[in-house]
Amino acid sequence: ACLVFAGHPLDLIKVRMQTGAGAGESVLGILRKTFVKEGVRGLYRGVSAPLVAVSPMYAVQFWGYDMGKRLVRTWDNHFHPNKNSVQSFTTTQLCIAGGISAIPTTAIMAPSERIKCLLQVQEAGGGKQKYTGTMDCARHVYKEGGIASIYKGTGATLLRDVPASVVWFGTYEIV
Repeated sequence: ACLVFAGHPLDLIKVRMQTGAGAGESVLGILRKTFVKEGVRGLYRGVSAPLVAVSPMYAVQFWGYDMGKRLVRTWDNHFHPNKNSVQSFTTTQLCIAGGISAIPTTAIMAPSERIKCLLQVQEAGGGKQKYTGTMDCARHVYKEGGIASIYKGTGATLLRDVPASVVWFGTYEIV
C-alpha cells in the first residue's frame, strides 16, 4: 500500500502523458498543473483501484509463481525423463515460472488498471468528470461494454507484466 501511495502521482503523470492529456508538457509541468487545478486529491485520482487490487494481486502472483514452477518441473520431467526430478531449478526455469505467474495476476490487474487509467484522465483534458469514483467507473464501463470492456487492455498488461515478472522473480531467486 505504501508503494501505491508513493508512486501513484508518477503513475498519474505517466498515464496522462501516454493518453495525450499532458501533450507537450514535462513531468514537472503536468505535476504542477494537476496540483494547481485538482489539488492533492487530483494527484491520487484512481488510487483506490490499485489499493484494492494490490494484496490479492501479490497473493495470486506468488501462487502463479508456484504453479509456474510446477509446470516447468513437469515439462522438464517430460522432456528429460531420466533426469533427477528433485534437482533444483535453473535460473532460466525460474524466470519462465516468473513469466507464467503474470498470467493469473493479470486477471486481477487488468480491470484495476483500466479503471485507474479512466479515472486519471477523465478531467485532464479539460472535460467534465464522468465518474464519481472507482465503483461508479466500474459500473459505467461494465454497462457500456460488459466484461470485455472491463478487461480491455489485458493484452497490453500482459506485454508489460510477463517480462517484468521474468525479471522480478529471476532477481528474487538469485539475490
